[in-house]
Amino acid sequence: MADYLVEKGLPFREAHAVVGQLVQYCLSQGTVLERLSLDELRRSSPLFSDDIRSVLSVEKSVARRRSTGGTAPKEVAKQIRLLQTLVKKKTNKR
Repeated sequence: MADYLVEKGLPFREAHAVVGQLVQYCLSQGTVLERLSLDELRRSSPLFSDDIRSVLSVEKSVARRRSTGGTAPKEVAKQIRLLQTLVKKKTNKR
């Protein structure tokens, strides 16, 4: 969610604070971020729009981390292949 706000132009430090406020709000209301209405989100930042729903899932959050060593499925698969190769080389040396 913080990354989403950064993409909308908010500095990361401020985006992090907004998300922290929202988490506190969720805790006080007994709910989770995914269940907040757009109006509730906009009380913390006017940068929220309908497209926020496209990033509010574990799968989407994980997939966004596409840098080397990130959590995106393709990156994880790449790391697995690399480790399998290293293990195979080490095993063959014995």
